[in-house]
Amino acid sequence: MKIPNKPLVSVIVPTYNAAAFIDGCLKSIESQTYKNIEVIIVDQSSEDETRALVSKYKMKLIELPKPNFYSPPTKSRNAGAKEAAGKYLLHLDADMEAPVGLIDACINKCEENGFDAVVIHEIDMPIGFWARCKALERSCYVNDPDIEGARFLTKDIFEKVGGYDENLSSGEDWDIHYKVQKIGKISEVPVFIRHNQGRIHFFEHLKKKYNYGKTFDSYMKKYPKKYKKQLTPFRTAYFKNWKKLMRQPILMCGFIILKISEFSMAGLGYLEAKLLKGHRVFRKGN
Repeated sequence: MKIPNKPLVSVIVPTYNAAAFIDGCLKSIESQTYKNIEVIIVDQSSEDETRALVSKYKMKLIELPKPNFYSPPTKSRNAGAKEAAGKYLLHLDADMEAPVGLIDACINKCEENGFDAVVIHEIDMPIGFWARCKALERSCYVNDPDIEGARFLTKDIFEKVGGYDENLSSGEDWDIHYKVQKIGKISEVPVFIRHNQGRIHFFEHLKKKYNYGKTFDSYMKKYPKKYKKQLTPFRTAYFKNWKKLMRQPILMCGFIILKISEFSMAGLGYLEAKLLKGHRVFRKGN
């Protein structure tokens, strides 16, 4: 069914030193069969060729200050949404590519069936062993309600739930999904965004998880029941997909090593943040 009055869709893409992937991302947006779109790039003061590559496209560019360390771009997404003129928002990461027909599928789901938000599945495009291990993990999360979150939603409901929680540096995708779920209708489309995972450098990856761990406390306090299903190396998704894991024993072993390492480093980050907070409280009290 064709939508007679095609509403505007605002595609928001946060960037930070994303030169390796941003061209593929923007080309995939330009290739969409649905043409009534605007693209808003929110760059956090990239130091590579990101902005030069973006300048080749007729897209709006917003510049934000450089972050202290990498964190999920909640501020960037909110800044983009604030400038968006569309009825719908699509949040893509710079290392993602939207398959042809993605926006059409999301629009049809919302306009024909009255949904407020849409979950879009992801598939990793890995390079190297550790990235292939992560891709195997990602494949276990398809249709998992505890892991996947809505990326396409109406601007109206985005504003009603207050957008992304900028106090969260981990779990922000889950958070907005739960907030929308409380007041709106969420569906999914049988389309997969391609996530260019690239090559994972083991120790740099663990450093990133360590920094994530420093912010877990905010999410855990906000969702004291849900986090136990999500922030654990023993997710239900792994047991449901045990046959898939067993079919690739070498990657499964790497996946287990990676998960144990990730949660160990995140745990250390969490403990450091708690100890520093306790130390500050102690000094203030004395």
